[in-house]
Amino acid sequence: MTKLFTPNDLIRYIYQEMPEVEQELLMQALRDDQDLMQEYLEMLSTIESLDQIRPLPSEKVVRLSNRELILRDFKKSKETVTLSLGRVFLFSVAN
Repeated sequence: MTKLFTPNDLIRYIYQEMPEVEQELLMQALRDDQDLMQEYLEMLSTIESLDQIRPLPSEKVVRLSNRELILRDFKKSKETVTLSLGRVFLFSVAN
């Protein structure tokens, strides 16, 4: 009896989440089934491409994070911070 392997099986194989006996069956199926081998190679290529992606935060997130850092730092140094129309204005407190 021949086991039919699914895309999920290929992913489990790629990430080594498959028992050894099942791995051996899949390796044999890859040798025998050209279509399965093609699908496997496409998955490997896709995973490699995805691993190269380095997501960056949006500009809005960066601005908000920077604003929070400025607020935190100036609260620690006991200076006053006024927010107006998305701009940060800093005023030192006179001692």
